[in-house]
Amino acid sequence: MLFALPLIAKRVDEKYHTGYLDRLKTYHTYCQEKDLSMAVAQTDVKGDRGLMPSEKIHPDYYVRIVEKRADGIVVRGAKAYTTCAPYVDEIIVLPTCNLKAEDADYAVSFAIRANTPGLKMIASSLGSPSSPSDFHHPVSSHHRMIESLTVFDDVFVPNERVYMAGEWEFAGALANTFVQFHRFTAVSYKLPLCNLLTGAAALLADYNGVDCASHVLEKLMQLISYTEMFRALSKAAAVDCTYVDGTALPNSLITNVAKFFLANNYHEMVRCVQDIAGGLVVTGLSQAPKPAITWRNI
Repeated sequence: MLFALPLIAKRVDEKYHTGYLDRLKTYHTYCQEKDLSMAVAQTDVKGDRGLMPSEKIHPDYYVRIVEKRADGIVVRGAKAYTTCAPYVDEIIVLPTCNLKAEDADYAVSFAIRANTPGLKMIASSLGSPSSPSDFHHPVSSHHRMIESLTVFDDVFVPNERVYMAGEWEFAGALANTFVQFHRFTAVSYKLPLCNLLTGAAALLADYNGVDCASHVLEKLMQLISYTEMFRALSKAAAVDCTYVDGTALPNSLITNVAKFFLANNYHEMVRCVQDIAGGLVVTGLSQAPKPAITWRNI
């Protein structure tokens, strides 16, 4: 978001003299000085995806402007899958797709504080750690990402925090530019997971005494090849970048190929680890204490 918004704001300013870019610079400085955490709310609830926002039976499936005031705008609607929203300082809203002139009210982007009146977050049920065991769950026993349905119930946004308000022809460009960076970060932070799965498979093969078996070596070769191909695609997307207004944009084609490669092969990678591990991974005893069984319980 921090890369995508200024690129599009400059284009909007050049056409409409809106001053969005200066507002963003001020906002960036504010977030830096306060060391704030942020979440991006982009994906709308949508409903029937074959219809444009203005064609929906319910007008608030997408976030929209319901009132324009001299000092700001009032928005209504909902965003889904807002990662980490319940425990960040700021929520930044972006449009989710290309829009038409009749959908201008849905072409809106802004930033608000997470405790803004009228902003409601319906959090997912995955907020609590899956297990108190550090041994079985070294990460999720302490940390968990929470998704929320983020509802804007007539939320007021002051002008200085508005970065798009009706410029519908730029909505798709903003959504796609954000996604271009988002997918690049996705293919980048998945590399440690690939390394983890490959290393875990090698360790399990050693534990099981089958590290020299031909079919196990073949699976380990698959895991290594998959990881290194993914690593090469991620690096290529970064190296073969283009520059726009001083900002480096990762190669869009290579980024999307890398994302597809990850999604298309991930389950095969997990299957290789499962085959090498054997049944103990799912049938082994738990470290967590269990209540004693008594005849009264039975």
